[in-house]
Amino acid sequence: MRTHVFSVYVAAATSRVWTALTSPQVTPHYYYGLRTESDWSVGHPVAFRAPDGLLVAAGEVLRVERGRVLMYSLADPGHDDGPVDPDTSDRRPATWVCFELHPREDGLTRLRLVVDELECGSEEEADETELVWSRLLGGLKALLEAGAVGLPRQRGAVLPENG
Repeated sequence: MRTHVFSVYVAAATSRVWTALTSPQVTPHYYYGLRTESDWSVGHPVAFRAPDGLLVAAGEVLRVERGRVLMYSLADPGHDDGPVDPDTSDRRPATWVCFELHPREDGLTRLRLVVDELECGSEEEADETELVWSRLLGGLKALLEAGAVGLPRQRGAVLPENG
């Protein structure tokens, strides 16, 4: 298993950050165009779909503390014969994703993201994982702070935590 930890401060209330993480109307603006589908109840499915409805990733909600913690598994549904039905139980998760929201007195929210890759790949894959999630967090921050929907062009927009 390989763990990636990221942290970013967002100039937004935790309620706005939570809504951005869980709303199918908001996620396409920073989550690479993907719309999230879930009722966000533990044990229930979560799916991420492209604008054309294609299932890109699916998993299960593992932990929810409304406004504070959101954790889910993700599996790549892609196979040569097409995507897997999100209700199928024989998929093995490839990743655990956990968002932790910490309100600050100055109106900022500290958003911590822990991504556990259950199947470790090459160093190049680890670098790609860091880039993907860093850009996602950068896009979320930009969206909430300025209404911008573009993703940052610099890798350093959100840096992984050391250790």
